[in-house]
Amino acid sequence: MRMKKANNKREQLRLIRKYLHGLMNDVEERSFFDKIKIDESLRRLAAAEVVLCKNYEFEQRRNELFVEELQKIVPGSLSFDSNRDIATETDIK
Repeated sequence: MRMKKANNKREQLRLIRKYLHGLMNDVEERSFFDKIKIDESLRRLAAAEVVLCKNYEFEQRRNELFVEELQKIVPGSLSFDSNRDIATETDIK
């Protein structure tokens, strides 16, 4: 689910970048202040992409560490009694 959200965010950022670059290509029709605003938006977009990548890398590393910890568990060291699914009064006392 998180990967899907990350991919959606990447796609949104890509579309925004494409739109902003399109605005920059219309240089003759833009005022100086419009160009500054577009340039600032492109910088913010680049910063958002960096944050997205760092978050993705962090989640990937966290998942790798989780898998490493799961692999350290000795097979058979965990046991569950599948016949008992309800706590009785004697269990609580």
